[in-house]
Amino acid sequence: MSSAGRPSEAPPEPEAPPAGEPAAAESAPQQSSVTANLSEPATASPVPPDGPQRSSGAARLVSGAAGWQQPVPSPDRSDEPAGTDWPLLGGIASVVVGTGFLVAGHYGLFRLNDVVREEEMQAYRAGVPQGQSSCEWVRSGHVSSAAGASSPDTVADLCDEAESMEVLRNVALPIGAAATFVGLLLIGTSDTVDRRADQGRAWRVRVGMGPHGGAASVAIGFF
Repeated sequence: MSSAGRPSEAPPEPEAPPAGEPAAAESAPQQSSVTANLSEPATASPVPPDGPQRSSGAARLVSGAAGWQQPVPSPDRSDEPAGTDWPLLGGIASVVVGTGFLVAGHYGLFRLNDVVREEEMQAYRAGVPQGQSSCEWVRSGHVSSAAGASSPDTVADLCDEAESMEVLRNVALPIGAAATFVGLLLIGTSDTVDRRADQGRAWRVRVGMGPHGGAASVAIGFF
């Protein structure tokens, strides 16, 4: 019979290589690749101009196939909510208390001056001997010899008020100045103020003391 009438036979499949041995067609490119890699000169990794750098908490270096890259800054956590700033709260409370004492002390100071200048006191003092205190004179039972002088009871009440105002002045002003100073010191050293100072704000605390009182002021500058 002729070959045209017979069905075409499939070509024989290539024999598989024994187990553990790579195919000849596949091993040839691998060998050439290895040979090419060995023939290329070894190159060192690029080094930044400033030399190797170490990573820190503020920045870290990222290396890759393209070489050294610019430092990547760590995320800014300054805006994260912080815990309770007790020095700040204590400083504010101390300033409030100190301000109250300063107000009370100045009230005692001004009221004492008013009592000394009262007309009743001035009229009674006109009949008191030189070198004698009007309050001591009236408490000893003496009567002023001045015409139209106030009654001893009225002058005694004024003397009691003057002594109370004097004690209030002498106690409240120093305590108020000290409490205000401590409060401003606590506020200035608190964590909240430190964070704002790092953001470009500067605090200035001014405290003044005098024989008749004290004063404190706080100034903040924005840049």
